[in-house]
Amino acid sequence: LEKVYDYFQRNLHDILEAGAGAGAKMLVATVAANLKDCSPFGSAHATNLGAARKAAWEQSFQAGMKSESAGQPQDALRHYQAAAQIESGFAELQFRLGRCHLAQGNLEQARNCFASALDMDTLRFRADSRLNDILASAARNQEGRGIHLVDAKAALAQSCVDGMPGDEFFFDHVHLNYEGNYVLASALAEQAVKLLPAS
Repeated sequence: LEKVYDYFQRNLHDILEAGAGAGAKMLVATVAANLKDCSPFGSAHATNLGAARKAAWEQSFQAGMKSESAGQPQDALRHYQAAAQIESGFAELQFRLGRCHLAQGNLEQARNCFASALDMDTLRFRADSRLNDILASAARNQEGRGIHLVDAKAALAQSCVDGMPGDEFFFDHVHLNYEGNYVLASALAEQAVKLLPAS
């Protein structure tokens, strides 16, 4: 992953330098993803967990899934939190914690858990927070060079009732539906209009 981040940052830098050198004005957008309705594609336990602790974790996790399936989010949350006390870095656990918090109306906790689930996903088909940080940093304070940031991730979050984009904007993990494309296009257009000549 460190190599991916390094190459991504370098490639982005080169693209922006080429554009600025040619006199082009550019929009750099962050990348939104389906947070609340797309579970992680892969999860992994810590290598130093140990057999006894892993068995205890699994027992709590399975109990949480059983309660969640029975429509008892509060009970499920208790079991999942017990599992998190043993090991919190399992992506699917964070996603399920997020769902339980959301069902309980704990929006901030839900957002944090869904974001952690995305960042812990061992199959990165969605842009994680580090990639979005690289995008935002590359465009920040660069307006003088004609480089402008469009925070698409924030635009979609702000257009949700709960601030957590899901199936209302996405067909799947990253592909936007009509409503999602409208929000993204509006955010891009708002910045693009500022770059047009007065005429």
